[in-house]
Amino acid sequence: MVITDEPGLRIDEGDWSKLTLEAFPPRAGVEASTRRLVVPRNGTWDDRTEVRTFFSSVPVLSSIDMRNACLFVWFVLLARVCLQILFTTDASGNVELTITPPEKLTTSAVVGDNQGWTLRLHLMQGEVVDSVSVDGVAIKDDSVVHIAPVEASTDAATNYFPFGGVGSAPAVGAGSVAEIPLSATAWSTTRTVRAKITTA
Repeated sequence: MVITDEPGLRIDEGDWSKLTLEAFPPRAGVEASTRRLVVPRNGTWDDRTEVRTFFSSVPVLSSIDMRNACLFVWFVLLARVCLQILFTTDASGNVELTITPPEKLTTSAVVGDNQGWTLRLHLMQGEVVDSVSVDGVAIKDDSVVHIAPVEASTDAATNYFPFGGVGSAPAVGAGSVAEIPLSATAWSTTRTVRAKITTA
């Protein structure tokens, strides 16, 4: 899940300069892959029709239902103008996050000069993040913060609300959350995070 830590009353009024990724890797030993798309602010239908027209020159349409053809074009269009986030896990407890910028930015899209991220890994009970590298560079252990769940019979437990953003604790009885900060870089930069999840 992709969220802003300082949301506004409308999506485009939130602070997009630093986005938070709430990731829920399965228990170590399970292979999985999840993809999400982030549309730049102020993208419009008119921006998308330019790309859709480009694909209208497909030579054979007589054997394809036109409704399916339109859906296919819409999907390809989104893949071209959206930032893509791919999160994968393998059987050895390794997780990898890849953030790929779009192939093109539309004229109306609003993006900042730099884009920061925070990856929050919601771990199972007893799991910890053992090692982390960001963009191929290993980061120090103290750069990864493990946040313990809130304790029962406290005000925090009574008033708990999920997806509180950076620094927020998980629910009572959950595993810890490991926060991995990614410093701000150009919006068009591909980012990669690799981490190893082990049992404490």
